[in-house]
Amino acid sequence: MKNSIFIFILIWSSSCLNTSSETSAEVDEPVIKTEILSDKKNEVKLNLVADGEPIPTANIKTRENKQINMDRFKNKPLVINYWATWCEPCLTDTPKFQELGNIYPQANFISLSIDKNFAEWQAFLEDKKWVGQHYFIGQQKESPLFPLVYSEIQSEEIRGVHIALPKYIFVSADGTIVKKNSASPQTAIFKDALNEFLR
Repeated sequence: MKNSIFIFILIWSSSCLNTSSETSAEVDEPVIKTEILSDKKNEVKLNLVADGEPIPTANIKTRENKQINMDRFKNKPLVINYWATWCEPCLTDTPKFQELGNIYPQANFISLSIDKNFAEWQAFLEDKKWVGQHYFIGQQKESPLFPLVYSEIQSEEIRGVHIALPKYIFVSADGTIVKKNSASPQTAIFKDALNEFLR
């Protein structure tokens, strides 16, 4: 599906981690611990970044490797794009998202990468000659901003809390989370939601 990539957390069964000689010949299949994906801690994290809650205050890195605080984006509507270089739809959507900053100068449009390696992300931006407001939080799951990449999925095929990319967050000028949107910025759904948010 083009609009979203769901990353499932895979937990190996405890017997796989056992390195004793008695069980070394046994190879168990990995199992998905769905109770881990939807446990109370994840639900608490999601509630902290629910619509109507304030955007967390946290530091992010610039492409020049300098720390800045999210507070600098207050007093102006903010639209956040969560992405990663390994997310195929992100590679098409993120440049289109950054172009919106020229169309809607009344808002800030920032892209936050959750890539693991800062230097590789930095080199990727340089190689692709991507411009715009790009920042890095990496895999800092302790960051108060990281829970915004999670989505609670309740369907026949998928249940629990998962990372969903690309993802877009609309934040009002006073710092309130207004809407979380996974639609591509190239779709009418996204543009309609953005126009409604900014009017």
